[in-house]
Order: sequence, then C-alpha cells, then structure tokens
Amino acid sequence: MHARARPDTPSKAKRWRGGEALGAGLLFGLIMVLAFPGVGAWPVVVLAPLPLIWLAERAAALGRSPFRTGVLAGLGTLPMWLFEHQWVAQMSALGLVPLGLVLSVYPGLFVWFLIRIRRRWSRLPAWVVAGPLWMAIEFFRGSLIFDGYPWLLVAHPLIEFSTLAMPARLFGTYAVSMLGVTVSAAVFDAIRGRWMSAGGVLVGLTAIWGGSAVLAMGSTVSDRTLTIGLIQTNVSQSVRGSWPEQARVEEMVELDRMTRAAAEQIGDRSPSVIVWPETMFPGYFLDEESLNAVRSLDDRAAGFRDGALAFAQATVQLEERVGPPLLVGVSAYEGLRFEAGDGRITWDSVARYNSSLLLDDGVQRARYDKVFLTPFGEVMPYISVWPWLERTLLRFGARGMQFDLTAGNRPVRFDLGDGVRVATPICFEATMPGVCRKLAFADGDRRVEILINMTNDGWFGSSDAGRRLHLLSARWRCVELATPMARSANTGISCLIDTSGTVLSRLPVRERGYLVVQTPVGVGVPLFARIGHALPWAALIGAILLVGTTYFGDRCPENADAGPAETD
Repeated sequence: MHARARPDTPSKAKRWRGGEALGAGLLFGLIMVLAFPGVGAWPVVVLAPLPLIWLAERAAALGRSPFRTGVLAGLGTLPMWLFEHQWVAQMSALGLVPLGLVLSVYPGLFVWFLIRIRRRWSRLPAWVVAGPLWMAIEFFRGSLIFDGYPWLLVAHPLIEFSTLAMPARLFGTYAVSMLGVTVSAAVFDAIRGRWMSAGGVLVGLTAIWGGSAVLAMGSTVSDRTLTIGLIQTNVSQSVRGSWPEQARVEEMVELDRMTRAAAEQIGDRSPSVIVWPETMFPGYFLDEESLNAVRSLDDRAAGFRDGALAFAQATVQLEERVGPPLLVGVSAYEGLRFEAGDGRITWDSVARYNSSLLLDDGVQRARYDKVFLTPFGEVMPYISVWPWLERTLLRFGARGMQFDLTAGNRPVRFDLGDGVRVATPICFEATMPGVCRKLAFADGDRRVEILINMTNDGWFGSSDAGRRLHLLSARWRCVELATPMARSANTGISCLIDTSGTVLSRLPVRERGYLVVQTPVGVGVPLFARIGHALPWAALIGAILLVGTTYFGDRCPENADAGPAETD
C-alpha cells in the first residue's frame, strides 16, 4: 500500500507563506547590503528586486493576500534598513527602529501593489510593470512624503560605472532605479521561459544606457576652471554641542593655519575660493546684522562683546591676508536680542539660519540661507505644526535637541568673477535633486557652474557608513545637472566630484586637512534641468491609476484554477 500524503494544515501553510515573504525581503536586503559601500559589490544591485518580483508573481498565482504578503516582505527588509542606518543610534537611539519600520513599508508596498496588478494582468511580462512601479514608490519616498528621503536608492551603487548613471542626466536618478529594476524583471521573465521578451528587453536597456551616455557626452565642461581650497575640520559633535571658549580659540588657530596653507598652494590662480564646512565658524556671529547688534552692547557685557567681535575680525582679516574669497559656514540671525544676568550673556532671535557667507576683500558680499531643512534633523515634517508635540518627541527620542532653524526663502548664487558662479547646497540639500536643480538652474538657464556642498558630517560620529552614503547620494547631483561638485565636510568626506559623478580626489575621513583642487566649470543645460521629475511623476500617477483599477472588476481568469484568492 502506498501511504497517501497528508495535505498541509492551514497553520503550516500560513507559516510557510509567511516564511516565503520574510525570506524574499531578507534576500532583497542582503543583496542591497552587498551592493552599497562597505562591501561595494555594486553590480549585484540590479538583482536585489528579483526576490520581491518572484514573491509577487508566486503570491498572485496562488491567490495569496497581497496586503499580508507585502507586510511580511517589508518586515523582511527591516534588518537591512537598521544595518545601513546604525549611525542614527548615535543621535537618537529611540529613533532607529521607527525609521527602519517606516522605510520597510516601501518594499512592502511594491510587493502588495505588484501582486494586485499581476493577478489582474498576468499575461503582461513582469518588466512592463515592475520598473515603473518601483520608480513611482521610490519617488514618493525620496521626494514627496515627509519632505523626502532619497538615500539607499537602487540606482545609487550604479554610479561606480559612470555609463550606467548617464540616464539620470535626461530623466533623473529615479529613472536609473527603474532601469535597474527592469533588469531584475527581465531576468525573472527569462527564468519563467519568456526568453524572447527578456532578451529583447535586455537589448533595449543596453541601447538606452548606451544612447544616454552618447547624449550626455556633449559639451558639459568648458576651458574655464575654478581653483578651490577645501578645508576639512574634525570637530566632534559632542564638543560641537557646547563648544567651550578654549575649544573655539583652538579651532580658530587650526582654521587659520589650514586656510593659509591652502592659499599658498593656490598661489595667484584666479578665480579661486577657499571653503570652510557647514557651521564651522568657531565664533558666535559673523553676519553683519548680528555683529551690529553685538557692537551695541554696553560695557556691562564688554567681555562677551569684545570676544565675539574678535572672532569675526580675525576671520575677516584672515581672508584679506590670504587673497582668495572665503566661503564660511555660519549660523546667521535675524532680530538678535541679548540679555545679561548672573554674569552670563544669553541671546534670542526672531529667526536663526544655517548659512554660507562669502567674504571677499574683507567685505561680506552675499549670504545663502539653507532653504531645505533636514527632515527629522532640523525640522519635523507635519509634526512641527504642533510645537508642543515636537518638543515632547525631541525630549523623548533625541536627547532634548531643539529644532529652531528657519528655512531661507530664495536661492542665492555667489559670483566669483570671470563668469564663474557657485551655489552652496548645505548638508542634506546635496542629496535632494529638486533643491540642487533650483539652485543651479532657473527658467531653463544655467545659473551656476559649480556646486559647493558645505556639510557637517560630525553627526555620524564614529560610523563612516553614514558619511559614505551621504557622499554617494550627492554624487548623483553632478550627473543629473552636468555640474561638478566640491565638498567641504567636517569629519569628511571632503572631495571633488566631476560631472560623471566620479570622485577625483578626497581627504582621509576623520582627519584635519585641506585639499586644493582645480575643476573645469559646467556648461550646457541637460534635459533633467529642464523637465525635472516629469517621468517619475508620470509613473506615480500611472501607478495610482493602475492599482486603482485592480479594485474594480474580476481578477484575471487565467488564475481561476489557483483556488480562491485571499482578500486584503
């Protein structure tokens, strides 16, 4: 007699289904970790979405719940998000897990929506749907919800081979993610036996990447050059939080030394500029309005008044002596007010800005106030509408930090002469495509030739992972905008990036130093500068409409033999 196999019990079946979804999410996360800096096996990133596509196809064929499968798949990606954001724990130990959970929602959404679409239109090749759907979700995460967080995109590792990054010059970085996910979907179609379709797609993708590279090879740099001295401080954020007077003086001495050394290396090359990192001016005030308020203090505050003015005067005199203009990262104030009591001076203001200030010939020529505040680092999207709730959350999860910055209201460009203009995206702004596009271009015209990213990456503490991810994301702005970028970073990574996103030279991380670079200036107006995120917007609208149609009508009759489908 032959024993008849007993069917799985419902509980076993559910456990197995959950295991598949969790396993697919874990595998996606593992491949992403392998692709990103740290391991650096960047080519494998195009296979990262493959487990999620396989899961969606299998769940659609077997009639499993799209929602529950998506939730489990998203949870499977959680270890990856936590690993890649371990540096967050140094700023907010209680914020790391909520951040990971929020980010795990997006791969889960991809699986959920793809299952619904595949159940309705199973005859479509996977590549037709997967790439645009991924781009729509990535765009939603990176540029829309919670003000945007465009880190750890599928496209990012591909910049290590510049040809693969070139479609970003036409349609932006999200479009390169779409192409990468399309590779995964074509591989999946090939595994399922759709060789002709998959082969045609891969040939088409090769043509797209090659054609984009050819189009991007037009004149993107000129014979004009800018010589830049990049100063890299190494001020610990724990010190920076209070910055005692003696530490300020010592830092001023170091800045003086490095700035002089950079100026000597620059010589008489012009135009040129020397750059200090974000908020690394060691004094108290440098903007003219605040200095006027300091000068108005009476003799009861003479010690503070004279000390504050001494830092400002030393910086102005340093710029006058070395020759090249000096771009300084400062905190600037509007409506500054002082109060004296118990031998101490405190101050308040109508507004405080995170700014870059240009000194030239001892005169403050212009100032840029950061227009895009870092979500959950300088402002809480949506939550900041209720100040009491913001304060409560900060006390609970961020060691009592205060979010008291005001966003600037307009882009400012600095004219360095000889037709060379620069813009200074500050810190997180260099990772935001839309922000940098508005700084570099306006009304279809180029307004700057070089981007200078001033940043304080001391927030990453002893972890270099965050510094590498910050740099990786910033490199894509150079491709999209056909514009080189120089970075001056507290604790690193200070470097020069060319228009293909390649890092040409850099300073060692977490070391003081200076780097003098000479770069051609960007020219021309790439397509992305003209149309921005038109393609991701189209994908997002299309995805909403496509998923919406799955809630109407019958599911695809091809799947009728798969048994009754689980409902969401």
